[in-house]
Amino acid sequence: FGLPTGDFTFNGNSWLPQSPIGISTLQNSIVVQSGVANLNLDLSCASIYVLNKATLNLGHSMNLQIADSLFNDGEIVLSNGCEILQLDSSAINVNGGSGSYRIMSTIQATAADRFKLWSSPLNDVSIENCFGNTNASDRYAYQSGGQNPGYKSYVNGIMQAGAAYAVTPNIPMVAGSQNFSDSVQFVGSQLNNGDI
Repeated sequence: FGLPTGDFTFNGNSWLPQSPIGISTLQNSIVVQSGVANLNLDLSCASIYVLNKATLNLGHSMNLQIADSLFNDGEIVLSNGCEILQLDSSAINVNGGSGSYRIMSTIQATAADRFKLWSSPLNDVSIENCFGNTNASDRYAYQSGGQNPGYKSYVNGIMQAGAAYAVTPNIPMVAGSQNFSDSVQFVGSQLNNGDI
């Protein structure tokens, strides 16, 4: 038996029969067999399968529409502003794989001592790993239940996907620094396919 193939297959060196950019539709399957496949423009497809030890890099501000399922046994990397939209909500139940996701996000911070709001796109990211360079006492999670809803200290623990977190910048800054980019990487294996 050979490796699985799709309508567009990356074999580690090139796309066969050609790159899916500008051609793939919601009826086409995409398979990344090995190596690192880079996609940098908006794309639609029926399904994506990333095999073990293969990587699919999705470019900055790219929109990926998937009509059906996403199966990841390798790694999928989403650059800042990249979005995956799965059109068939019933397909979410058939997504699978043991691969990982790395999602990069950059925001514009106005001051080193000002809190910014974040939410996790993954279901298995800990706040201390994601925001490890922040002051631990400057991590808060919004809690809506109970008699006193609001932001409560959240030094460590798993971030609930789509929930609100307030954190000071994740980079060592000189007090008084203003107007700079703050970048965070969310790394995990459980992509949030639910509501945010």
